[in-house]
Amino acid sequence: MTQIEKIYRMRRNVLILAFVCSSLLFALFVPPLPLKSYQYQILKMGVAILSGILLLIFFVRFMLFKQSTRKDPSLHDAVDDERVKTSWLRAYRTAFYVIVGVHIVWRLIEPLFPGLLFKLGFPSAPWFATSAGLMTLFGMALYFTREVKNG
Repeated sequence: MTQIEKIYRMRRNVLILAFVCSSLLFALFVPPLPLKSYQYQILKMGVAILSGILLLIFFVRFMLFKQSTRKDPSLHDAVDDERVKTSWLRAYRTAFYVIVGVHIVWRLIEPLFPGLLFKLGFPSAPWFATSAGLMTLFGMALYFTREVKNG
């Protein structure tokens, strides 16, 4: 396995970990939970601690990835070519559309049924949209990488 393949694999693993972290945050903090009991608060605290640990692991993996690409400038240029930048731009665009779509749907539902979403236990629109956008960004970045897309 060449050094470039190792960098691609490391990038894919960082993206997978970021996608898992964002999906976990979305799945556990966004769905409505009408019961605001003591057990729910303990669960929420546990999820917050777990997500913090996962984000710390993600940050360390990301820094290791950045350090490995900075050692050799020619390697950095080889793994950050135009196709990779285009893939990231496509992922950003998709996440932007998801965020805008969530806000539009939220704005359409809220006037029809005022306060219904909050009564059901949903968080605010910005939290929901940001969580969905973050999950979409990492998922689409993973999907658009050359290694996953081409085989």
